[in-house]
Amino acid sequence: MPSAATPTPKPTPTAKPTSTPTQKPTAKPTVDPNAPSVEITEVLDYIVTAKVNNCDDFDAQVILAVYNKNGALIEMQNYYNFGDVLFFSENLKNTNIKVMLWSDMDSMKPLAEPAEMSL
Repeated sequence: MPSAATPTPKPTPTAKPTSTPTQKPTAKPTVDPNAPSVEITEVLDYIVTAKVNNCDDFDAQVILAVYNKNGALIEMQNYYNFGDVLFFSENLKNTNIKVMLWSDMDSMKPLAEPAEMSL
């Protein structure tokens, strides 16, 4: 009886390793100490005090936005840039506030990063 032919083994394909893309660290932009900025300096029961730094544009608007905890806007006020700005609101309890510096109320171009606080 003739012997059965031994099947020739087929080579198993070698899986090519997949390259994992390396993420380049993103550089944080450096903050110019002379750039305009806005900060919340004090919060009392019904008063938010904000300070504008390095902004010579007296037409610039300082904006206070008061949000509830779900993110819905409750109130918005604006005043001209006079360095220190006082906002009076009965809606400050258990809210989030944001103070912004804009070029004006028409173009609403931001001049600085907003200052934010949870109350």
